[in-house]
Amino acid sequence: MDESLINKTIIKARAWHKKWNNSVVLWSGGKDSTALLHLLKFRAGIQIPVVQFREPAFRERYEYSDRLIKDWNLEVHEYLPSKMALADGPDLSGKDKIRFDLLKYYQWGKTCIVLSLGTERPIADEKYVCGVDFLARPTGGINWPWSAAWIGTKNCDTDLIKGHVPLSMDIRYVDGAPISLYLMRDWTDDDIYEYLEMSGVFPDENRYEKSITGWDHKKDKSKNADFIPTCLNCIDRHSADKFAYCPKLKATITNMSDKAPYEDIVFSDLGFKPIWNTTANPAEPVAHTSGAGLCCGVTAPMPQESLPNTSAPTIPCSRPIFADDVSRCAARWGEESPAQYTNPAQTHAEHFSKEVPFA
Repeated sequence: MDESLINKTIIKARAWHKKWNNSVVLWSGGKDSTALLHLLKFRAGIQIPVVQFREPAFRERYEYSDRLIKDWNLEVHEYLPSKMALADGPDLSGKDKIRFDLLKYYQWGKTCIVLSLGTERPIADEKYVCGVDFLARPTGGINWPWSAAWIGTKNCDTDLIKGHVPLSMDIRYVDGAPISLYLMRDWTDDDIYEYLEMSGVFPDENRYEKSITGWDHKKDKSKNADFIPTCLNCIDRHSADKFAYCPKLKATITNMSDKAPYEDIVFSDLGFKPIWNTTANPAEPVAHTSGAGLCCGVTAPMPQESLPNTSAPTIPCSRPIFADDVSRCAARWGEESPAQYTNPAQTHAEHFSKEVPFA
């Protein structure tokens, strides 16, 4: 690996830390954020806390992270999302016609950050998440204390729905939000793998593997924390059936997809462009696409010849998310979903305060 790239990145990291010394690292446990965290801590000598968002039903998938937390003596913070939603689009990996992501909105200063979590179809007796339970999970927020956040996103990154999502800046400024610091924007996947290997830090064996051709993502995602087995039978808006089989209830129930909060994430400066036909303004961070969605051939990304099977992205919003705007679909879901799915944590409209625009 080119040592000059490492030295250049270390110099930049120290300069940024001098300017924004009250910062935090967003760490998923994936290769990019792990390389970022290692370089900051062990090469640049910058000791800062970490935020990691975990799935409560799949704690065992964070074994690698837990090991590094202990070995590196990390200060790790975690908090509840403020809202949940769904995203879908053409599966560019070619595995399925349509791919679904679970969206989790987290407080991000006075705005929000969106974590896109990939899904896999449950097989046999595999442990899985019920999509309805995901949408009705507990929510909350925190008093965000940091002025900046280091994020491992790179310019070469791809998304299994959006395709290539080029990053247009090293530093992202958004009113009411922490500064986003993309320290490794110019690094490639090979740079990341080589840096980790030469540093004696091997990528998570549950996500990555090395062959004679080099490192790559494992096809087996049964232990991958970025992809969660999820049942979406009754909220799959691409199904033409009015009824769906529910493995949780072991019964046939009504397809409720017309009430599910589907959203098409759009951030032009982060490479996330519209996929579905929608009347929403493309400049807005989130385009509502609840109900049946028909793919738009003009805006849908085209499959690439060798699209990497990348981790799901973390996306800072470009403006505050207001309760009367983005939360409309989620509030409707909480009010209109069938009684057998409701619980005290369901997403009612009154849970979204106008005084908290990130909700």
